[in-house]
Amino acid sequence: MRALRVSRVNVELEAAEPIKVYVNEGRAVAYVHGRETWDLPPGTGQTVSEIYVRMDLRQTTGVWLIERSDEVVLGERIPPTPR
Repeated sequence: MRALRVSRVNVELEAAEPIKVYVNEGRAVAYVHGRETWDLPPGTGQTVSEIYVRMDLRQTTGVWLIERSDEVVLGERIPPTPR
């Protein structure tokens, strides 16, 4: 981002669809499908990209902790929804 001289990033977590969370006995998987907008240097405009992130969570002493997160990039398959 520094090399592109990005001045601001706006992230809309639910731009494409609502956040989906699947919970099972103290463990959860959350899917975020949204949009990022990067403001580039003056005169060069913006760039917009779609984001898709899976987060694996674990509950411990009443608090949810993120154990792992994985952003899907272009060309990768979207992970299946838990059953």
